[in-house]
Amino acid sequence: MFKGIEVHELSPNINLYTLKTKQFKTDSVGIFFERPLSNEEASKNAMLAAVMKRGTQNFPKSRDLYRELDNLYGAVYSSNISKYGERQIIKFQMQFPDSNYIEDKSIFEKSISMLNEIVNHPFRDGNSFSENYFEQEKKNQILKLENRINNKMAYAFDRCIEEMYKGEPFSVNEDGDARMLDELDGKTLYDHYKNVLMTSKVDIFIISRNDRNHYAGEILESFEFKNQKSKPTPREKHIYPAASPKYVTEKMDISQGKLVMGFRTNIPYEDSLYRPLLVFNEILGGGTYSKLFQNIREKESLCYSIFSTVEKFKSALFVASGIDFDKKDTVVNLVLEQVEIMKKGYFDEEDLGNAKKSIISSINSIKDSPNKIMNYYYSRILTNSYMEADEIISQFESIDKEMVVKAAEGIFLDTVYFLDEKGELIEENKQG
Repeated sequence: MFKGIEVHELSPNINLYTLKTKQFKTDSVGIFFERPLSNEEASKNAMLAAVMKRGTQNFPKSRDLYRELDNLYGAVYSSNISKYGERQIIKFQMQFPDSNYIEDKSIFEKSISMLNEIVNHPFRDGNSFSENYFEQEKKNQILKLENRINNKMAYAFDRCIEEMYKGEPFSVNEDGDARMLDELDGKTLYDHYKNVLMTSKVDIFIISRNDRNHYAGEILESFEFKNQKSKPTPREKHIYPAASPKYVTEKMDISQGKLVMGFRTNIPYEDSLYRPLLVFNEILGGGTYSKLFQNIREKESLCYSIFSTVEKFKSALFVASGIDFDKKDTVVNLVLEQVEIMKKGYFDEEDLGNAKKSIISSINSIKDSPNKIMNYYYSRILTNSYMEADEIISQFESIDKEMVVKAAEGIFLDTVYFLDEKGELIEENKQG
């Protein structure tokens, strides 16, 4: 599969991936549970990641849990959720010193046992999570959701996605919905937890300096997964017919307008034009050298910030900008103008070289962090793209201008979302 990674099928629904590298003086272990992204589950999964940080059956209080982690030479544990297309991933990760650098040569086994304790034996009261822990984390989660609105650009970006993919799983926020939390208690969340263990596809990652051949046996002995009913998450819808753009405006008491434009590309990540699309995006809005930045911010002074990004799983491209309220229509038209100019091939070899250099630099930076490495390989697994980083870099290096222009041919505007000034939170919708 991958040149540097070994794969062990522990069961039809549980895979172990081990990577040997001399890059770090720590070992890292990650357990990823794959869930379908849905409004019914998103809040529950986010709550699981939070509640399961609080304690285990043997270490029922947070201070007990973290004292034991300190006993493991300062092991670091985290749990969180991530959105990959129309999948919501619950991640449990631990990092601890490599046994070559400490006296305790059983640190790996002890840390694996601790991670199993956290995942398979969370603190509970009978058949329910602790109501005390649940209510505390519920309040924290509601506060987190309410605070979404404080980061106006992130809020505008999320709202554009909600409008562009209304009725689709991708419109669901990975942190869930405060209204759904009202229907939960410790018992219903514990029932969901048991279902997650039984019905999720599980991928386990180990990154270590040491020989990996014996890890599969130790994982089988240490973890208690009884996964039986996992179903694959279907490929996301990613091809859409062209239609008149939808315009959505919300009004809020803010000091700067936030504009997000959503484009369809209809280029799936499986397509040979996907990497040329990434180069197109980098030239368009990937940095200070990009067309959007140089022409709309620097030359015309019409925005405070502007960038573009590609959504891999839904074959979309987004342009986001902070602007003065009265500049919205002008900026929308200039963004469309820059997209059309690039479609016609009006960019030079220096633009192409800068874009490829930036993308390749980002790929090379993956090796600097165990978490980046896990996320990189996990994304490759989800997309059934089993090339090593060096092969991907080679593909980027071979991309020419004609390939980039070809990738841009089918891009069209779908949704324009604008967060405007003043008044109550209202919406104005229209079709272009």
